[in-house]
Order: sequence, then structure tokens, then C-alpha cells
Amino acid sequence: EFHERRNRFLDHIMARFGEQFNEYALLLTNLEGQQVALNQLIKDKIAFLKAYPDISRNRSKAFNYKKTPPYSSENSSGIKKRISLLMGQPNLTFVERIIVVEHLLLRPKFSGDTLYPVCTEGSCKTCGDEDPYSFRLTFVMPAWTTPFDKNLDARDFAERTIRQETPSHLLVKICWVDNDSFEQFEDAWHKWLAINASFDWTNERLLERVQAILEQYLDTDSTVEKSTKDKLCQCAAAILTQYGTEFYNWVNTNLNAEHTLEKFTAFSPTSVILCSGFTFKSNTAAMIETLLKDRYEAYKEVSYRLSVLVSRLSELRNTYPGATLHDCDEGSDHNPVRLGKTALGNCASKAGQSDTIIK
Repeated sequence: EFHERRNRFLDHIMARFGEQFNEYALLLTNLEGQQVALNQLIKDKIAFLKAYPDISRNRSKAFNYKKTPPYSSENSSGIKKRISLLMGQPNLTFVERIIVVEHLLLRPKFSGDTLYPVCTEGSCKTCGDEDPYSFRLTFVMPAWTTPFDKNLDARDFAERTIRQETPSHLLVKICWVDNDSFEQFEDAWHKWLAINASFDWTNERLLERVQAILEQYLDTDSTVEKSTKDKLCQCAAAILTQYGTEFYNWVNTNLNAEHTLEKFTAFSPTSVILCSGFTFKSNTAAMIETLLKDRYEAYKEVSYRLSVLVSRLSELRNTYPGATLHDCDEGSDHNPVRLGKTALGNCASKAGQSDTIIK
């Protein structure tokens, strides 16, 4: 009687804020039995309500990638904390295990920076002509944690919760990965965040800086007209494109040779060629080369770390717990999987014709 009354009281408080644990309560009852579930629900609801001031006002707040270290438990996004509590996982260990990747953070910051693969295969694939950066999130989930390591219903509930809580304008990709793949991705994520936090990309402005040198050393006694500035901007863009392409190819050549950052070959770009149709003062090209050499030397590690990160992200594959595969029959055994419900295939036209054990 105490457990039932306590749960109803907590349900009343949650309902005042339009929140409920109904689906989670049913799942927990199926997993643990009614008595254990009622006791656990009290703990989970109290944890949710205690955290509610934070997870309600900060539910749309991202983590601060400029904070050092950017991956600390105190620097989690609001949606990650909220989803963990709704899934009945209030402990910080589980919250820290979830990695929410905002693809917008992975966009190239300078000419020649690493690009996200156009098409990635597998159950976590992104393929097509769409922009791989804007309005996209990837949730990297720990597939080995209880109960998600053995129960498909728990995973389905977690995925529904993630999609319901994510703002509707964002496209969500959810990947349940094993321990080894997760640790490799987590390591790449942390290393890239740490080096990326040392840059203020809004102040780099390489294009404007190269254009400023061209304008300053343009051999003319009159004020530079707007039409001339536009052409010089195109000239600066062409210089950066050439330099960036060589940098991009150099990084990829070393990565393809499986070189670590310490074993990268020396970067030897071709000399800067100034645009035709203008006369510049002496040493103009040398000044631009000095600027680009300095900045691209600084970009070497952050671009390398981003290359490793997007490679790990594109290689993520969903792992599934052991289950019995059915075509159109739901099945009554442990962890029945129906074709068309996962990335394994579509429902067959005839029911009950094949049972396959998935390992």
C-alpha cells in the first residue's frame, strides 16, 4: 500500500508539470515484476523531480565546447540529462557514457579541413545528397549497459524517448555500439574536443586576412574601389583553395599510410601565385605564405583529430543482443525480433516460415 500511495503522490507532482512515467513503469514491471518495479519507480521519480529545475530550463541547452575540459560531467547537454532520467538511469556514470554529437560542430572551419564522408554504410548510415552537418544529431549509446544489453523492448523505449525529446527540426541517428567501438570513438571525441576548444574560429578569418594583405600591398596610389575589392576577394579565395587542397591531400595521404600525427611527413605546399591583372609590391606573396604557413601549422593537429573522429563516427555499427528472428509472427520466446522492425530486413509476405537465432 505504501509503494502504491507513494507512486500516486509522485505521479501527481509530475503531472503538474505535464510529465509522466507511464510507459517506463510498464517496461520496468515487465522486466522486474510489480513489487520491485514499484520500489524502483519511487527512486527514479524522486531523482527526476529533484533534477527538474535543471532539466526543464536547460532542456534545449547544449554543452559548452569552449569549457576546459569540454567533456566533464558538469558540462553535459540538457537533453542528455533529461533523457537519462526519463529512461530510469539517474546515475552520472550512464549520463557520461552517452555521447551526443552535434554534426554542426564537425563542419570544416577552414579551406582544406576534414570533410564528413558523403556516404557511410551500415545501420548507422548517412547517405544521399543531403547536408551531413545541419540539423543533425547522433546519439552514441552504450549497448553493453543493463538492461539495454539484453532486452530489445528496453532499447525500443530508449529510442522512442530520445526521438520524442529531441526538437522536431533535428534529425536524430541512434547507434548502439559495443564497448570497444565506444571507447575508440570516445577517445577520438575527447581528443578532438580538447584541441578544438583552443581555437576561437570566429577570429581566424583567413580569407579576410589574405584579402587585407592583397589590398595593402596592391601597387596603386588611389583608394581601392569596391569592384577591385571584390576581385581581390576572389583572388584570396583562389589562393586559399589551392593551399587548402594541398593541405587536405597531405593529411589524407598520411592517414591512408596509417601515420600517427608524430610521423606525418613534412608539409611542402607550392609557392603562392598571385592573381593576374594586378600589380603588387614586392614580398606580397612571401607575406601571404608566412601567414598561411603559420596558421596551417597550427591547424595540423585539430584537422588530424577531426579526421580520426569523423572516420570513427562513419564506421559506427549497431550491435544487437541475442534474439530470435521471426518474419511476420511476433513470436513468444525471449527477445523476439520481427522483420521490418530493425535494419535486418522487411516483413515477409508469409508468416511463420523461418525462425533464425541471431548471435
